[in-house]
Amino acid sequence: MTAVEPRILIEHGNFRRNARSILKTQYARAFTEAIRTLELAENPARLGHRKHEDLEVIGYNIGSDVRLLYQVDYKNHVIYLLAVGSHKIYK
Repeated sequence: MTAVEPRILIEHGNFRRNARSILKTQYARAFTEAIRTLELAENPARLGHRKHEDLEVIGYNIGSDVRLLYQVDYKNHVIYLLAVGSHKIYK
């Protein structure tokens, strides 16, 4: 088995501010592990569920009420971190 090269993570919009809020909750450890898992995954799209076909937005459940939305650019080896928060981030 070959090692997977870590992907570049790019944060969009208010992601960092929202991530800081999550890091102050009981989901902090799960959030950190989810980011690392995405970064090292051979196929990060398979870790979540597609939320919008046209935009190829993927939702990753971190906890019972915390979601991480992202997009994967396989060609450039990049994961775009779009949003993190409660289920209301889909709206």
